[in-house]
Amino acid sequence: LQTFLNSGDYYETLNYRYDAARNLVQIGYPSNINLTYTRNSAAQVTGIKLAIGNKTATLASNISYQPFGPVNSLTWGNGILLSRTYDQDYQLTQQQVGNWQTTYRYDADSNISETATS
Repeated sequence: LQTFLNSGDYYETLNYRYDAARNLVQIGYPSNINLTYTRNSAAQVTGIKLAIGNKTATLASNISYQPFGPVNSLTWGNGILLSRTYDQDYQLTQQQVGNWQTTYRYDADSNISETATS
């Protein structure tokens, strides 16, 4: 699939690649820039890489999920770990990014009522 972007009289092409199950696996941008997604058997994204020419950088890896979908943890390209904890209703109760941690509390209507960062 190709999409054409018009900026004035200049058109750029974006190329989209899909696997056999029709999951997006790559977006190709002009100037030889590619964003690639790796997926697990449930088709969830487990890694994201950016390639510019022959140089590749990992943006996120080791992405894991809770049984019904939300992201559980991942490692950013700079090596910092993101970790999330949820309650039985899949409301985010704690998020840690490197040394930074935030906890969340909810009221009876499931609105965030309190946050604490350490």
